[in-house]
Amino acid sequence: MSASEADILAALNASLAIEPSPFIPVLDGTGGIVSDYPAKRLSRGAGGRVPLMVGTNLDEGLVLLP
Repeated sequence: MSASEADILAALNASLAIEPSPFIPVLDGTGGIVSDYPAKRLSRGAGGRVPLMVGTNLDEGLVLLP
């Protein structure tokens, strides 16, 4: 069974009505990979000696637009 483009768009729109931005950090507690919100960890000095790679995508997020 395959979904049509209209079905996929309808499902995306329905999911956005529940959670406007489904891409959020998920905290998994002490000892986890994301033990606290990134901004809080950075303000306490976490990650100071970790290499950082940053990039962008030209059309990133366009799927979220109605």
